[in-house]
Amino acid sequence: MKYPVGIPFQEKEGAGRGWWGPPKGTHGPGSVGGSSSRSVSVGEFMIARDESLNPAYKAYVTQYTTEDYREMKVKTYVTETGNAGYAIKPDGDIISVFSKKGSGEGTRAICDAIAHGGTKLDCFEGFLSEQFYPSLGFKESGRLKWDDQYAPSGWNHGRDDSPDIVFMAMGG
Repeated sequence: MKYPVGIPFQEKEGAGRGWWGPPKGTHGPGSVGGSSSRSVSVGEFMIARDESLNPAYKAYVTQYTTEDYREMKVKTYVTETGNAGYAIKPDGDIISVFSKKGSGEGTRAICDAIAHGGTKLDCFEGFLSEQFYPSLGFKESGRLKWDDQYAPSGWNHGRDDSPDIVFMAMGG
């Protein structure tokens, strides 16, 4: 997600300190479902991302450009099937996570992201912040209240309301 610089967020006491990791046996390349993510070019990553995202929920994944990814010096990965993927910034920030609906590869992608150095991420408040990412060892480290002026293009307020942006980090 692209955020304005200098807007404060509420930091959670004790979150994001240390490395406790995801549940035993769930992290590392190939640990979920016997497959792993492979490093790909930014172009190949963007093709897989765009083909896998459900158009109705495209606003949930920041649509960075090729130049954005290159400027951020990210490493991009997709699963062997190309149905899920992620990018990791040099500071461990996991971005642009995608998973084709019904592929069952979301957990695999995040576990592989952790194995490739991912330590933090952000998402909209809801299932991902309350259940999915915590089940893999992430804890809330901060929160930014919704601001309509920064709503992603195509955001569906009627269906998705105005959720906070939740920052999460490994450990606790």
